[in-house]
Amino acid sequence: MQTIRLLCLSATLLLPASTLQAQDRAAPGDAEPTTKHSTDPNNKITGSSNEPAVGGRILAECSAEETSVRLGEALQGLRGVKKLTSMPARSLQLEYRGQPVILDISAHGSCQSSFQARLPYRGRPGEAAAIRRAYSAIMEPAVATLATCDPKACQEAEAERADKRKEAEMLAERQSSPAPEPAATVASDSAAVLAYLEQLPANEAYTEATRRVRDALPTPRSAEFPRVTAQEVKVQLLDEAPTGVSGQSELEALRKLAMGGALTPELKLQLERLLIKVEQELAGPCYRVSGYVDFQNRCGVLVRGRYQAYLSRREGAPWFALGQPELDYPDCPGR
Repeated sequence: MQTIRLLCLSATLLLPASTLQAQDRAAPGDAEPTTKHSTDPNNKITGSSNEPAVGGRILAECSAEETSVRLGEALQGLRGVKKLTSMPARSLQLEYRGQPVILDISAHGSCQSSFQARLPYRGRPGEAAAIRRAYSAIMEPAVATLATCDPKACQEAEAERADKRKEAEMLAERQSSPAPEPAATVASDSAAVLAYLEQLPANEAYTEATRRVRDALPTPRSAEFPRVTAQEVKVQLLDEAPTGVSGQSELEALRKLAMGGALTPELKLQLERLLIKVEQELAGPCYRVSGYVDFQNRCGVLVRGRYQAYLSRREGAPWFALGQPELDYPDCPGR
């Protein structure tokens, strides 16, 4: 407490010492001094016969609202304080032993603020000492209570409020965003994709399917595929991908994982729009390629495996697979 007292008095001196001594010696009836006191870089108090005395500014690591609340609580029960009124985040007004005191509060961002004490001063005999006592009595508990401000708690609360504001804004944006594409538009896009796939040679789909099946085998270097014209090879163009292989379950799992995670509302909205677009792409026309492949299993035995793969393509884009190829082959015992 003594350290706070010394810090407060040294950083915010009420008046220069020479001025105080001159005023204390003033005789009754003397003319009121009119010389103004200048402010120096050491936060000394300024004042004149017609202006209030102003103390140095005290910084606090809490919001302006919290500063006003803390100051009010600290000064409310202080002996000698009366008529305490507060304007939240702006100022506090009170009387200390009949001497008016005003604490002006300023915000410096969401979690930092400051306050400055003002006391009426007219240079009357003995008034400077009374102001000094009032200033010291008010400033000591004021500085002490603001020293306990927790900037981390304020920042966390502000971040939570910011997230709620963003979430409300994103919700309003989502509600005002254009409605999903009508069924006629989706059907038109699907027809365009189907027409594009019909123009592609069937062997392109077969080549892409065999590449993906080879990568899925335990010994890909030993794989041998028949020609696309082989009897057991089938390349079929489907109007729409089957529900079980269109990736809907994987996309839904991704949606639940992302929406329940730590993404911001803005990122959640962007992800939702992306998933809808991907779902529309995957649910469109595709090729179903089925056939067989001869290869050595992990025991070194030559076996024949059957597969089925779903692939598609969009104009100007490469081939993509709908899920992993379905493989059925005799593996080593116990595998």
